[in-house]
Amino acid sequence: MKQKLTDARVRNAKPPKTGQLEIWDTAPAGLHLRVSYGGKKAFALMTRLHGRQRRYTLGAYPAMTLGEARAKARDYLEEIAQDRDPKKVLERTGANTFEARVKQFQTEHIRRKELRTGTKMERAITRELVPAWGEWQITEISREDVIELIEAKAVASPIAANRLLSLVKKFFAWALQ
Repeated sequence: MKQKLTDARVRNAKPPKTGQLEIWDTAPAGLHLRVSYGGKKAFALMTRLHGRQRRYTLGAYPAMTLGEARAKARDYLEEIAQDRDPKKVLERTGANTFEARVKQFQTEHIRRKELRTGTKMERAITRELVPAWGEWQITEISREDVIELIEAKAVASPIAANRLLSLVKKFFAWALQ
């Protein structure tokens, strides 16, 4: 369904009984809102790069507004017009550092869901993870780096190490989406 997206349309979009509902915006081309049967909403961009159709998830609603989604879609389309993959450009410009992605995780996942343990999670991120990997590109963090951090924490407190490992798993599962 193609129609001009407005803040009200995005806010009031009803989830389908099954699958995904896609509401396509008129401009920029390819921008659309995906609404899952569970009620989650996300902005995405469908376009072609190197002859292949690609879908880029821009961000979840309400953490990302319609205006922000349009601006990000235009940025992505500019990169694609120059035959560059926007995701790889993000990695090189520092938007894909661990610290930047953690901030996004905090706003889109922890605060948006208003998790009961949210303040504890944010405190652990600030105290343990950001000092260890803050400036690293997220793609540079390996399994060995995680094991090293968790083992160092386990020496002082095995229970805290378990909780930290659980948080790291949640973060990377979110980041892969």
